[in-house]
Amino acid sequence: TGGFSVAKQLGPEYPEYLWNPFALEPVKHSIEYVSSKLLGQTTDSAKQYEFVRDTVFPKWMGIKDASHEEILAVAQEANSVQLRQLLSTAISDRAQLGWATHGHSAVDVNLYAYGKDAHLLRGSHENTDIGDFIVQALGLNLEQITSLIKNDKVVQDTPAIKQAWMGRRDLDAPEHHPHMH
Repeated sequence: TGGFSVAKQLGPEYPEYLWNPFALEPVKHSIEYVSSKLLGQTTDSAKQYEFVRDTVFPKWMGIKDASHEEILAVAQEANSVQLRQLLSTAISDRAQLGWATHGHSAVDVNLYAYGKDAHLLRGSHENTDIGDFIVQALGLNLEQITSLIKNDKVVQDTPAIKQAWMGRRDLDAPEHHPHMH
């Protein structure tokens, strides 16, 4: 997806090429879950601020060092797309993860493999080939797994909203990707 990179440069100083995976470990809920709980939570701005400060950041996202400005921005945001962006930025910055786009970048990515059957991954591959390799290497039965998922009666509380897509639909048009045929 969106041009993912590790070791995001957070300021103008010479970057440390590090990333912090430990920032992701304490995250308890998805951005979608958190935003659904925040939107419509309360009209009392003081209570919303407290909820974000005392629950959302420290307990749900594992962020113990949220600034007043971050808390206030999240507490006051009423637009679901912007709210998800604020929440995503809060966790991505702490993990030092960067996103070049909110859409698909269509850029080739290097893949390195070592071990049994690693030679099967040499050269250029479609992204779905990698999944097929993993299925074969691990001996997975995707039909069985798919059946389990289809029969799971989990219901999503919030409906999907087409307009809430983070990117711009017009950028998916072929004229924006002249390198692709």
